[in-house]
Amino acid sequence: MQKNSPLLEQFLKLSPFEQTLLKFLSITYEPAHTALIVNCLRKLDLKNPRGNKPTSANLAHYFTKFEQLGLLTKERQCADEIIEPLSKIAVKDGSYAIYATTIQDEAPVSYYYGKWTTRCWRAVREMRIGIYTQQFDLIDDASEFLESQCGELLTPPPPAIRVMTRPFDPEWFGCLPTSFQFYMLSLVLQYGRDTLTNYGDIIDYLACEKNFSHLTIDEQLPFKRLLFHELLFRARIEEAENLIWAQPELFSGTGAQGTIDFLSGKSDKALDCYVQDLEFLQKYSKDEKVAFFGPSGLFYILALIQKREKDDFYDIAHAISIALSQFHGARENNSYNYLATVINSHISQNGQGEEIHLPDKTTPDALTVTFCAICQYWLNSGLTADVEEQVISLYNRAEQQGFILIGAILSEILRATKHDNAIDLRQGQKVGEGAGIIPLLEILEPEEPWKRSLKALIFATAGGGEVEQQNIRLAWMVSVGRDEIAISPKEQKLSTEGDWSKGRPISLSRLYQNSRFTYLTSQDRRVCATIKKSHNPTTNSVSYDFIMDKALVALIGHPHLYLAESPGTPVEFVPGEPELLVEERGQNLRIRFAHPISSKNINFHVETPTRVKIISINDNHRRIAQITGQKGITVPMSASEEVLTAIGNISSFMTVHSAIAADSTSEKAGNITFVEADSTIYMHLLPYGTGFRLEMFVKPFAQGGHYLKPGQGVENIMAEVNGRRLQTKRNLALEEEKARDIEELCPILDLAIDMEQENDREWHLFDPDDCLQALLELQEIRDKVKIEWPEGEKLSITHTSSVENLNLKIRTNRQNWFAMSGELKLDQGKVIELKELLAKVKTSSGRFIEIGDGQFIALTQEFKKRLDEINLFSDGLEKDDSNEVTIHPLAAIQLEKIANRARTDADFGWKGQIRKISEAQEYKPELPSTLMAELRHYQREGYEWLARLAYWGVGGCLADDMGLGKTLQSLAIILNLASRGPSLVVAPTSVSTNWQTEVKRFTPTINIKFFSGQDRAQVINELGKFDLLITTYTLLQQESELLSTVKWQTVILDEAQAIKNSATKRSQAAMALNAEFKLITTGTPIENHLGELWNLFHFINPGLLGSLASFNERFAIPIEKFQDRDAKLKLKKLIRPFILRRIKSQVLEELPSRTEVTLEVEMSDEESLFYEALRQNAISTLENSKDKKGRHLQILTEIMRLRQACCNARLIDNNSSIASSKLRVFASVVEELLDSNHKALVFSQFIGHLSIIREYLDKQGIHYQYLDGTTSSKQRKKRVDAFQEGDGDLFLISLKAGGLGLNLTAADYVIHMDPWWNPAIEDQASDRAHRIGQTRPVTIYRLVCKHTIEEKIVKLHQEKRDLAGSLLEGADISAKMTSTDLLDLIKAS
Repeated sequence: MQKNSPLLEQFLKLSPFEQTLLKFLSITYEPAHTALIVNCLRKLDLKNPRGNKPTSANLAHYFTKFEQLGLLTKERQCADEIIEPLSKIAVKDGSYAIYATTIQDEAPVSYYYGKWTTRCWRAVREMRIGIYTQQFDLIDDASEFLESQCGELLTPPPPAIRVMTRPFDPEWFGCLPTSFQFYMLSLVLQYGRDTLTNYGDIIDYLACEKNFSHLTIDEQLPFKRLLFHELLFRARIEEAENLIWAQPELFSGTGAQGTIDFLSGKSDKALDCYVQDLEFLQKYSKDEKVAFFGPSGLFYILALIQKREKDDFYDIAHAISIALSQFHGARENNSYNYLATVINSHISQNGQGEEIHLPDKTTPDALTVTFCAICQYWLNSGLTADVEEQVISLYNRAEQQGFILIGAILSEILRATKHDNAIDLRQGQKVGEGAGIIPLLEILEPEEPWKRSLKALIFATAGGGEVEQQNIRLAWMVSVGRDEIAISPKEQKLSTEGDWSKGRPISLSRLYQNSRFTYLTSQDRRVCATIKKSHNPTTNSVSYDFIMDKALVALIGHPHLYLAESPGTPVEFVPGEPELLVEERGQNLRIRFAHPISSKNINFHVETPTRVKIISINDNHRRIAQITGQKGITVPMSASEEVLTAIGNISSFMTVHSAIAADSTSEKAGNITFVEADSTIYMHLLPYGTGFRLEMFVKPFAQGGHYLKPGQGVENIMAEVNGRRLQTKRNLALEEEKARDIEELCPILDLAIDMEQENDREWHLFDPDDCLQALLELQEIRDKVKIEWPEGEKLSITHTSSVENLNLKIRTNRQNWFAMSGELKLDQGKVIELKELLAKVKTSSGRFIEIGDGQFIALTQEFKKRLDEINLFSDGLEKDDSNEVTIHPLAAIQLEKIANRARTDADFGWKGQIRKISEAQEYKPELPSTLMAELRHYQREGYEWLARLAYWGVGGCLADDMGLGKTLQSLAIILNLASRGPSLVVAPTSVSTNWQTEVKRFTPTINIKFFSGQDRAQVINELGKFDLLITTYTLLQQESELLSTVKWQTVILDEAQAIKNSATKRSQAAMALNAEFKLITTGTPIENHLGELWNLFHFINPGLLGSLASFNERFAIPIEKFQDRDAKLKLKKLIRPFILRRIKSQVLEELPSRTEVTLEVEMSDEESLFYEALRQNAISTLENSKDKKGRHLQILTEIMRLRQACCNARLIDNNSSIASSKLRVFASVVEELLDSNHKALVFSQFIGHLSIIREYLDKQGIHYQYLDGTTSSKQRKKRVDAFQEGDGDLFLISLKAGGLGLNLTAADYVIHMDPWWNPAIEDQASDRAHRIGQTRPVTIYRLVCKHTIEEKIVKLHQEKRDLAGSLLEGADISAKMTSTDLLDLIKAS
């Protein structure tokens, strides 16, 4: 404490009440308002020496006394000399916090409302309170407001510096938390270096070892580095080097030693040290792109310049770009940009580059001025007047304050520029030489301005190879999505005609690693510096991506941005700011953001199709957004004055669109200039797909970039245009009038109202005639509208063609397939072969077909659709050496329309097929009289559909939901065709007995034949009409040769997913069957991937989906990997006539509800530890495994162990004593169900798990039925019948053994003990209870352990559920899981 201060001595002579009052005033800070102070003192229950509560008159007496003693100013603020000591006394005696809270409650701060001076004083108060109470939130909020709003009111130094330095109190400072000490020291010392102000007592404190002896080495690190910079700027080189040598580990990666060596003239050693530190940073950050933070980074660039070779300028430019990208907003960035300008002048051949200027809006710090002067000298051999003035001022101050390094450099600059002798520069030179500082200007020879101009002149007039490097450029392709922007670089070359090529992609790895792209501009290098390299240790792979926030900022103003979807169309990135709207809502005003403010630092807004505003979001915007909220705030109209005050302040850092405005003559206008609004209509035209997009705008600020919709929004706008804060009042009525005038003068816009996007005066014109007509009409009224049309290719439509212009020929080939050929006739005798036309249609995204360079024909929408259908049914079947395309005979039903509309020459085979299709569609089958069942309406429709397919002679897939009676519908068609020959049903073993039961019940006239025993050949030989052979898939495979000899009338594969794998012998045996009518029934035509669907259709209608390779290329890969919607629609179109699927909710209104509940099981600590040990062991085992061939199976094995551990630890270790949480939850559920007289099916895929459950049930005396894969068919039927008749409360079933063919409607609850990969299997199992015959609501429980692999499997269910449904009902498809996907499941579980 400053004991000898006269004012402080006066303070100590005052009474305790008077001292308390002054301490309170030191905290209040703002000019004392008597009433406010009275209220605060009363709230604190402080009384004057007479024991009375203070009054205004009483306080006025004290204030007068304090003023006379010099303790208060005339404005009733504490004198500068004592304000900080008094606050520190309050901190020491413990009164500071309560005083601060009281004044904050009585006089809260508002950064947006109230008198400007009051807000500034209170912001200072909050800043000081934040420092004295170590509240960073208060400091940050106050600091931003003071910097942006209060510069005119406050005099240097800033409040935080005053707290620390007036005077510096080591005792108070030493009591602060270590992190806060560093914060305050870095704040003060940085300010000292910026302004060249010496705080010697603070540096002495920092240099004193004992002040930090209680800290660990790591805690000392930031303080040592602070001290280093202070010693460096004072050129105390030896002390700085000793500091490094004492604890070298504290300076690793800082560039400190390299900087010392460089400034001392040890250039080789300096670069070695810099390289070592960069390698340290690369190792620490695991990134190749690293840079030095702070001044050392600048001196590193100087060291590179000093030791450069001729081509090293590219590497130096790359190093600068990395530093700029790494430290966005750093105070050294201006200096880096100055150095970049110098380096680019040496790289560029044309001699013309950017000029170097000091920053406009802020007072430059000493280091920025120094590097600005160095670079100006190197570029022009001289200084501009403003820089010279700054250099002289700072040189004098550096001399006075002891900043020897800066003084020596500035002295050298002034001497080199032959400055007059009015200033003694010898001292700076002498001191610099004495400190061992090398001259810096000598490391690069300055360039005279005339030399640069001459170089530019030579370049401009040169020819041939001298300009070769300017023939290549980097263009950036931009793709703008809803939430993100994608950018990709392309290298373009200039043709001899003067056009730029489309360009070839450049990988990010090349731009990241290779800085020697000689054609890169400085802005390109800044963008490339935002590329990051990522290493995936799991796959040992490397990837390169943009740090998007930094990349978008670096691309602002870049001249070579183009639309990715239209590479000839330029895109403009412009800087922007968030926009605030003030709108009228009845008698209220609503204040909200035009676009949501997110947590991101960079957002974007698409103003026009080719103009993107890159919006920087800072804490000011977020603070406003916190106040307004997502929906905005509403205030009464009577508060307009306060609103104007608020938006006047806010408009200093963002654009405001307001329904109310300040009077241009009032004082509130401040520094805002009022201008007249421009109501001119702008029409933007942009190539869009195969047509154009037209969009209408106005631009109220003629010189600005704010495009708005005419007649929409609010009238008043405040924004910054070309550095000026402008306000204008739009004439919305006039804008609307002009916009309607344009629409009326352009009839095409009125006619194209269905093309208008959301009534927003944006039109998508896909028809070329509409595009050309719109251009013609707009051209005629150019005096009323400004057309802005980005450069790009124009469309030339030469012909319009329809189906009637097609000549078609269809013949039947030897395989009874159809061969189609033809030609499209154009004008003037020109023709296009059908096969060529189909190829062009296939590659065209729209109905415009390119027939020459820039020439197109326009197909009608119907013609395009019909050609797409030919492509669909012929794709993968055409022969390259023929002008014909091959068509599957079943495609005739789809291609009949085009054949009828075109000029078609067809043979008898085609005509016969068309006639057969027509007859099948008209065919109305009767139900067999011997069918002993009354079909539901949808079952009757299913039967009739099957009968028509059989009449036509094609196969079908009955894919009804489980429980809808597929067996009954199948028996009906068997009975219908039974008189023509024997039938075959192939079914899983588990449901074969169900077929026998259903046949006896519904079709007693059908003779069931059994394929068992030793007389199988005899059974086959004796088959005749009305005979039905029921067999299993196992016997199908074993007796394939025998079964393939029969000419079956009907073959039905029940649960046909059994032949989903085309490579199996079972599938091959099915394909060998010979039948007039083939039918497959399945509730899940696709369980895992689309290859299964191909195999099923290859059985019922061979060739329809092409070869498997063709199917994968056309459908499976595009749909499963890329979610290709068009491919999905085409596949649906192909299979739709041959597949019938109904779900319960569509056809069974009487079926009771079905509820699915996931019961989350919380594992015990013991179980969790057991599970985690298994998981870690699995990861270790798999990562160390060198067996690549069996890796997939090995991963699945480890996953199965983890799933078993979720169920019961005994499944892994039979001797484990760890109790199962899942069994506990199961027991609770079962107890509740049985108490309420419910019955349940219990499914598990692990028989061992069922065994443990059986043990529990046996102990509890709970009666149950049981079924797994070892249960014989006879026993299965017996146990199912017993359960249905009431024998047993639970039915324990192995998932795979009992998931099909069982009717268990006696149960109204289903419990899945463990989730299976494929949800379709679970659904089938659940449908054992939820099916026809069920009269009660069905509830399905799934027991899932939290934070385990089971959760991941259940999450996959939603993505994987109903793979077939994506084709039948439009859901999405997920692809098969790879080994990597499976391994990620283990790691994430």
